[in-house]
Amino acid sequence: MESIPLLGEVLEKMVGERLSVRHEQTMQLEQAWAEVLPSLLAAHCRIDEFSSGTLKVVVDSPGFMHELRLCKKDLCDEINRAVPIAKIRDIKLVIGN
Repeated sequence: MESIPLLGEVLEKMVGERLSVRHEQTMQLEQAWAEVLPSLLAAHCRIDEFSSGTLKVVVDSPGFMHELRLCKKDLCDEINRAVPIAKIRDIKLVIGN
């Protein structure tokens, strides 16, 4: 007779699979970001989070934020080419560390 899995086991497996997919997508986004961004800009910003098609990026100064704003559309296009599953629609830039 086959045993019925416990609810906790089923949930743990589902969450683990989702987290694994999410982690892989985040790694791909970070790699694409590093590849498409000039190294001077990359040194002054980092991906903070990705949710619902919006990539939130923390920038360390208003000057570099301005530079990123100028190329936001191109960055979205390049990252979407590199990681099509992400379907980035916007990049939200915020000042921080």
